Amino acid sequence: MGAPKTPEPKTTKAEDYRVEVSSFRSSGQFYARIRIERLTDKKVIYPFEGAETLGPYESSDKAREAGQVRARELVDADIKSPE
Repeated sequence: MGAPKTPEPKTTKAEDYRVEVSSFRSSGQFYARIRIERLTDKKVIYPFEGAETLGPYESSDKAREAGQVRARELVDADIKSPE
């Protein structure tokens, strides 16, 4: 007998995620920082090892805007196909 299977997280809506987007400055350029937690099982789905760096951008606002867009894409992908 193997280990019991962990049930698939039941996430069907964006409200099942906590999304935090911020920006940081490095060498005079701006980058987005994203953190996404799936609330149904408390799993941090982003960032993960090897996750891309978003940037550089001309301003902090543009970095955050790009981070929001990428976060939406990541949440939508996880809803369609949870890990």
